[in-house]
Amino acid sequence: MIRGIYTAAAGLDVQSARLDVISNNVANIATAGFKTDNVTQKTFPDLLLVESQPRPGDVPVGPSWRPVGVINQGAAVNGVYTDFTPGALQGTGKSTSLALTAPDSFFTVADPANPGGVLYTRDGDFAVDAGGYLVDARGRRVLGVNGPVQVNNANFQVDRNGRITVSGQPLDQLRIVQFNNPAGLVKTGDNYFRAPAGAAQPAVNPGVRQGYLEGSNVNAGAAMAGMVSALRAYESNQQTLQTENHLLDLAINQVGVLR
Repeated sequence: MIRGIYTAAAGLDVQSARLDVISNNVANIATAGFKTDNVTQKTFPDLLLVESQPRPGDVPVGPSWRPVGVINQGAAVNGVYTDFTPGALQGTGKSTSLALTAPDSFFTVADPANPGGVLYTRDGDFAVDAGGYLVDARGRRVLGVNGPVQVNNANFQVDRNGRITVSGQPLDQLRIVQFNNPAGLVKTGDNYFRAPAGAAQPAVNPGVRQGYLEGSNVNAGAAMAGMVSALRAYESNQQTLQTENHLLDLAINQVGVLR
């Protein structure tokens, strides 16, 4: 009975995590370059309280049991993984809008909170600030191979490899990187990622498209279906918890009462 309470509570935790992640995905449907997250649960064998395992010398007439844990939680979150599938390109007609067609490539921006540090993003919704620097939507300077990119005006061109020219004259090249294992990237909020030291490599054929933005890769229909599923599962675990609580109350206050 007590175990049923813990199992229901574990189920509530899992569904709560799913709802948090799905809600964040839905909130970022219109965010350029946003990558959807998904919650994974631990597999059934990972959660077994006991496993069937013959012991040496046992007569093979049936399984014996060896304890492998203290309590089976019933459900548990294994982790949250990011889907790096590219989003659809959306034309803007603005020279400061840039999109990457290579799925493993990222723009590099300066991290003002960490002098000398950098952040990575797929969001190419850039602008030119009062100082003539190319900045992202949150005002962080976009980096080129020579440092922060200063274009001075919006009349510049960017080719597919990220080379920047102004009036036909070469200016700089965007510092675009790629990762052999994007799963190692960590989201830091505001559509940015951090990477382990040495993981970023110069991108090969990043496929820059000027005048376009990469849309979010959130599937609205799948997200809404997942939210409904998580809500129903949450309600089911709530009802189970209430039932277990009622049974425990009966066991203590009625069945167990001395008469």
